[in-house]
Amino acid sequence: MTMHSNTATSAHRIVVQPLDRYGRYRVTDRDTGREWIAATRIPTCAAARVLQNLGAAPNDRLEMYREGRERPDLFGPIGWFAARTVVENERTGPVFAKYRPFDRTHTGA
Repeated sequence: MTMHSNTATSAHRIVVQPLDRYGRYRVTDRDTGREWIAATRIPTCAAARVLQNLGAAPNDRLEMYREGRERPDLFGPIGWFAARTVVENERTGPVFAKYRPFDRTHTGA
């Protein structure tokens, strides 16, 4: 038996623009120019979380473009990117890893 989903997926297209030499990016909507994120180091994953919080479905497609490019550099399901971050250190990276939200209640004292 084959099951077909009646749920249509949407494509969300973002553009990442480098802000500085420290690896921060601005994220805007490719179609409208609306700014989604003023500054982030992990633009695709951060944008996926913003879009998901605004109601985008986890199976919606996220397409990431660099400024001036006609083809996406990266694409996939919003839910996949929202659940990840990028890590890089002396031994590995950059690689996708499980996202863990920052604990704002921890003061370090």
